[in-house]
Amino acid sequence: MSENDALRSRAVAKAVQILGGEEALAVRLGLTPGTIKLLMVGKIPVPQQVFLKVVDILSGDERP
Repeated sequence: MSENDALRSRAVAKAVQILGGEEALAVRLGLTPGTIKLLMVGKIPVPQQVFLKVVDILSGDERP
């Protein structure tokens, strides 16, 4: 896993903490909780659009 991929996975994990669980983030992103788990552990790469939405959550600037 590249450094960039690891950073993205950590960002997803932090968003899970902020929102209170994989299911909450999955609903927010339109993904399944299983996909969120795979993103967090780096089994699949975090797509750019998902990462940008995660950054919005982390910065407190999320939009519906």
